[in-house]
Amino acid sequence: MFFPYKAKNPFERFPAATLFIIIANCVVFAVMSEHFLVIRREFVLAFGFLSRQTPFYTLVTYIFMHADIFHLAGNMLFLWVFSGPVEDRLGRVSFLWLYFVAGVIGGLAEDMIGNSLMKGGVPIIGASASVMGVMGAYWYMFPWSRIRIFYMIFLFIRGTCEIKAFWVIGAYFLLDVFYGTTGFSQGVANFAHVFGMLAGVAYCRVVGGRRDSEVMSEAKASQSTANDFSHLDLSDLVSLIEAEPDNSKALKALMDKAASENKNYILEKTFTKAGPALIEKAPELVSRYLLDVQGDINVYPSGQLLKLAARLRQAGNPEAALGIYQRLIQSFPESPDTEMAILRMAQIQWNQFKDADAALSSITEMQERFPQGRFLSYAQALRNGLKFTR
Repeated sequence: MFFPYKAKNPFERFPAATLFIIIANCVVFAVMSEHFLVIRREFVLAFGFLSRQTPFYTLVTYIFMHADIFHLAGNMLFLWVFSGPVEDRLGRVSFLWLYFVAGVIGGLAEDMIGNSLMKGGVPIIGASASVMGVMGAYWYMFPWSRIRIFYMIFLFIRGTCEIKAFWVIGAYFLLDVFYGTTGFSQGVANFAHVFGMLAGVAYCRVVGGRRDSEVMSEAKASQSTANDFSHLDLSDLVSLIEAEPDNSKALKALMDKAASENKNYILEKTFTKAGPALIEKAPELVSRYLLDVQGDINVYPSGQLLKLAARLRQAGNPEAALGIYQRLIQSFPESPDTEMAILRMAQIQWNQFKDADAALSSITEMQERFPQGRFLSYAQALRNGLKFTR
């Protein structure tokens, strides 16, 4: 016997959709069970799925029903272990679609194949097909991530170890194929598991789910243990970021490592590939690249630089905002955005630093360079305010 209990594959966003599903399953079981131990038969007959004998909506309701507390606990454990990275990569809405699509396809497959092998058939219940769909998606997108498993052999040999997800999930898939085709596991919807997992793989291929390389998976496993990427070699960090150019934690580690080894040319290549999209995710890193490393500012359009400086100012870093405005003015002297940059510089110099002389100097520069500018009225209002306070 073996079962997974942890995936060494950290994710950034809290898996809210997963938590919602787990709570929903627990609430349904609490309502339909006898003392939270075993489901009542009348609910199985009313909401379990059996084609041509139950309403069509039971193809969805069966997904939230479990035979007993152990059935519920096992499914929710597997869901929690594998769903976080899947939900993080697909997004919450797409993850929910995956969950229901796999459940529906798995239920139909079990009904057509599994129940055809049994006289009369029985209603299907359980979230196993949906959970296997999530595991199939995990197998497709994170095949080389490390999974911590607990194993026990003949009650005497027990322990834990790490195995790649490709083999762990693959083993469960093959076991379901074996048990389903031989009929060894009576009462288990093995074909729902098999086709649920296949549905998860197919879903990721259709929506274009990005796959992690083995290098990326090893780096994430290391991050899961050490809680950062700082111990990785520069070459490993480069490989990791080539797969995920907007991974802010890896980029921070790369910046520190490249600076310590005086290899700033690596940063130029990396930030060029990440492009302006990184401003939204990691403005402080872009600021550090442009100001401390003096990186290539032409990677970013002037309008994006205005946005970057505004975000830095809002985050409580007006010094960095001033630095970005200054680089924008130097690099794009003819851009219409330069007028706005100079005005915002004056505002920061006065509002944040109370430096009236610097603010007046910026306003004067703006009026001289843009005598017909769009923001002259704002500059004049600021100048009048400065004169009043002096």
